[in-house]
Amino acid sequence: MAAFLGGVYGREWLVEEATREPRAPAASRLRQLRVVVAYELKMTAPLSVPLRHGDKVWTPARRIPGKQHYGIWDEENRAFIHNSYPGGVQYATAEQFINGQYVIEKRAAPGFEHQVVLGPRAHLGSDYDLLSFNCEHFVNYVADGEKKSLQLQVLMVGGLLLGGLAWLLSSGDDRPRDSKGRFVRG
Repeated sequence: MAAFLGGVYGREWLVEEATREPRAPAASRLRQLRVVVAYELKMTAPLSVPLRHGDKVWTPARRIPGKQHYGIWDEENRAFIHNSYPGGVQYATAEQFINGQYVIEKRAAPGFEHQVVLGPRAHLGSDYDLLSFNCEHFVNYVADGEKKSLQLQVLMVGGLLLGGLAWLLSSGDDRPRDSKGRFVRG
């Protein structure tokens, strides 16, 4: 579950914690706690702004102008975890990933950086799928718990609108026409 928490975004998990009371019955020694991994708000970063462990980042895509490529920065491995074709979810150095500039879309809250990176690491080796698990789906899923791709949604809506417009233009007036496209009387 993703939530907005007064200046930060967060993802919530339920975890169990053992109580320290030795006399408590076994069933009551475990209780569920809500753990929220929070993110700071979006910021555009020049290359001089250092990346922090767990940053959710995008950079201009190399193969498709006007699109973004997404990844999570793993400071311990000094690499991005991203999903691309071919290869699926994998590590890439900053030089391989960043295409001139980058945007830090979300920063892991201090103290939660390690938990943020555990999700992407668990998906290493997963396959790429343009329609259901592309780089944006992957990063949004591990950061927010939702497989969503705004870029793909915009592309699909644009395609539907163009298709509808083409259909409207082609299914217009049925009156007979001559070889030059002018209407002829009947």
